Amino acid sequence: MRNKIFLIFMLCLSALAFSKSVPVPEWVLDKNSVFPSETYISALGEGDSKDRAISEANAGMARYFKTEIQANTKASTHALSDGNNTTFEKKLDTQIEVSSSVTLSGLEYTTPFYDKKSKKWYCVAFLEREKSWIQFLPAIEKQKADFYAFFFQAEKESESVLKYALYKKAKISGENFLTALEYGRIINPKKEESFASDRKCVNKISCLIEEQKNTFTVFLEISGDYGNFIKSAVSDTLSQNGFNISKTENEANYRAEIIVENNESGENPIAILPSIDFKIIGKSGKTVLAQQVQAEKKSLGYRLESAQKKAYPVLAEKARNTISAGLKKIIGE
Repeated sequence: MRNKIFLIFMLCLSALAFSKSVPVPEWVLDKNSVFPSETYISALGEGDSKDRAISEANAGMARYFKTEIQANTKASTHALSDGNNTTFEKKLDTQIEVSSSVTLSGLEYTTPFYDKKSKKWYCVAFLEREKSWIQFLPAIEKQKADFYAFFFQAEKESESVLKYALYKKAKISGENFLTALEYGRIINPKKEESFASDRKCVNKISCLIEEQKNTFTVFLEISGDYGNFIKSAVSDTLSQNGFNISKTENEANYRAEIIVENNESGENPIAILPSIDFKIIGKSGKTVLAQQVQAEKKSLGYRLESAQKKAYPVLAEKARNTISAGLKKIIGE
């Protein structure tokens, strides 16, 4: 009889214990009181399962980072713009996805909680700002080093065409650097302020690029041309790639040396296989670009002029393509 009474007593105690509701954690009721924004970045997730609540918390953090980074980079995008905003903004989106995966890898979570009243699971994903800054700082420093490697090379370079090309590479690296800094600003605004002078340096790159481009003046020195075919092709190609053609050598910072050879052979008919030696030379005597253009096949004529009429229009078109490709490789236009 005593055993039976004791068993009933224990069952009552168990029922009473299980019927007592588990208190709702403070972070469910007021997340910011447990995870103040000055110390943490956090997001509350909820769902009909534990996994769903964690997934929603992760998604909340990702949305926060992406929204903040897009808002913060608007000014930087404008400052670095050279008239092609769409391309740059697409590039930023790519960087955002990459950086976000790095930053969010340090997430911590509360133990998921099930609320019987709402019949939902809850979970908070959070990052401690100080700890996250320490983790992310090496990524910022790497982007900074990449930027300054090109920037300092550009500063040392004396030839404006090569200086221009290095500044453009610095600009691309600078865009990546600024994106990393935007994440740093979200994680720890006070720490990120130490990079203010670096931001200014990146933001002045577009002006430095324009300054160098304004020095792209070139004088054409040509020999052996026929009907101005080659001179016209070279002049147009240089203009299309940002050079201004000068009337005198004294006015120009560069000299384009163009030597055309017929490379003729035979008589009745005459065969020519014309070629071009092309160089862009700076005032210092440094050769910026050197190329050779050769006709692909011989042209025949009973007079030299007849053979030239056939060969030179084709050679001029090949010169356009070859010189343009060479300039793009150097200056990235």
